[in-house]
Amino acid sequence: MPPALLGAPRMKRLAFRPIPRALRLLPILGLTAWPSLAGAQPNRKPTAPPAAETPVTTPAAPAAMPAAPAATGTSSGAPPPAEASGSAFATPNAGNYVTPEYIRKVPSLPPHLQGRAPRSLTLAQAIETSLRQNLEIALHRERIAETDAAASAAYGIFEPNLQAAAGRNFAKSPPQTRQEGAAGDVLENTQDFWQLSLGERLPTGTELRLDWINGRSESSLGTAVAPEVFRSRLSLSLVQPILRDFSFTGRIQRAPVLRAAFISEASRQEARLRALVTVKATEDGYWNLVESWKAYEVNAGAYQLAEKQLELTRRQIAAGILADSELIGVEGTLAQRQLALVRAEAQIERAADQLRTLLSLPAGAWDEPLLPVDAPNFTHIEMPVATAVERAQQHRPELGKTRIDLKRIALDLDVARNARLPRLDLRGAVETVGQDERYRRSLNGVGDAEGRGWSVAVTLGWAPLGVAARAELRRLESILKQNEIGQDQLLIAMRAQIREALRSIDTAERQLFASAKFRDLAERSLDVEQRRFLNGLSSNFFVAQRQTELAQARLAELEALIAHEKAGSDLQLATGQLLEARGLKFDVSGG
Repeated sequence: MPPALLGAPRMKRLAFRPIPRALRLLPILGLTAWPSLAGAQPNRKPTAPPAAETPVTTPAAPAAMPAAPAATGTSSGAPPPAEASGSAFATPNAGNYVTPEYIRKVPSLPPHLQGRAPRSLTLAQAIETSLRQNLEIALHRERIAETDAAASAAYGIFEPNLQAAAGRNFAKSPPQTRQEGAAGDVLENTQDFWQLSLGERLPTGTELRLDWINGRSESSLGTAVAPEVFRSRLSLSLVQPILRDFSFTGRIQRAPVLRAAFISEASRQEARLRALVTVKATEDGYWNLVESWKAYEVNAGAYQLAEKQLELTRRQIAAGILADSELIGVEGTLAQRQLALVRAEAQIERAADQLRTLLSLPAGAWDEPLLPVDAPNFTHIEMPVATAVERAQQHRPELGKTRIDLKRIALDLDVARNARLPRLDLRGAVETVGQDERYRRSLNGVGDAEGRGWSVAVTLGWAPLGVAARAELRRLESILKQNEIGQDQLLIAMRAQIREALRSIDTAERQLFASAKFRDLAERSLDVEQRRFLNGLSSNFFVAQRQTELAQARLAELEALIAHEKAGSDLQLATGQLLEARGLKFDVSGG
């Protein structure tokens, strides 16, 4: 006879045997009647009993860990629609998932923290505090201020330069020629001068200089025009490079200004990158703290279930239904739950300290329990890899900094190539001179331009070998190739990062659906196992096993939901849009 037929009569006898025993439990448990299995869960499809087993019922599930909404998003507790297809591994659609209540609700303080005033913290508050107080961000602000000041200082090469000088020369000496005086004479000569010069370099590379020079001469020499004479001269000169240090676009002449501007832009990209990393680290720290709190509550609920099972076992032992040895296993389960609860409490403090470090909180705030009030939420994310890569190329600060470095190197290459050219300068000057025994008349002579002159010249300078210029050019070309290779490496790493983020999103989403189904089935399995235990069809071992499965299922769902949140921010970090996605605009002056 097949085994199935051999076992059928025994299953039938077991189906009717527990009824008198369950009736004996009614006065012990304070009940007057047992509700039917179908009536206890009107909106849930009952678990199929053995073939000939009479349906039995039990009190409602313990309130310590209330059943969370099903993975389908319905509040009736009905199994997911995938069960209708007959597949145990089917998952709900993305639009049907609803975050269960045990994750949505604000956590309560554990007993060892109830004596302290908690500090409620939202994710937005954590990010704002981190950006405002983070020391790395403050350091980058100062670096930006430094580079901005250097960029402003670079314009000093085009700033007008005013110079002034004055002095006197006095000498007593014998004449050197007969025209100066006779032999044996000692002649005196006094020379006074004062001058003012204004020079400026134009963006075209032209150097302009205006000189106003005045002198007074008092001499007893025979060659002197007069015993006292004043001389004034006003001149304007210019030097215009034609080959070296010149370009029609102005890049060569403005090279120092452009370099300083590139450095300032690069420092801003570095600061933006630091802000992105800070926001990402803060979010991860916040969600780690949320996960620690929720894991504590799951373990606390499992502990309460174990306590109630222990109380129920003691009542059954007192009623003579169970043997005293059953107490050992239940107490062992309770001890395991207590151990897990202690570890969860320690993890809360560990995660809180990590978040406090990211927020750079003052020493006095470290004793305040951090209570996260935002719960993770599921949002379906779908983005083609090509779209994500395109966005990353536009917004990633690392790529922006690389492009700036390439511009700076290209400028240096232009300057190095220009340095190999000969120096060919066009020089010109005009002047007017006035001289008289009176200073006013000498000035009038300058204005009348009675004495005037001009000059034009071309100067040439060249290093024929150009060893230094060629070596500098080769060095810069090597640096350019290094940066291009570095940019290609960055693009490859960026693509891999985007693919990993998208893969993590997909994996976390599927894990979330699977764990949600696992949690729903674990709740129902525990419910059935508790009923079987009350009817003498199960033992404390199987009840503890179902309780463990329920805790594991809820922790797995929580972990998957947190992982999905982190994976979403990983994608936004990989595309460089994390700040914009959070509605943030990084201001280097104010945080």
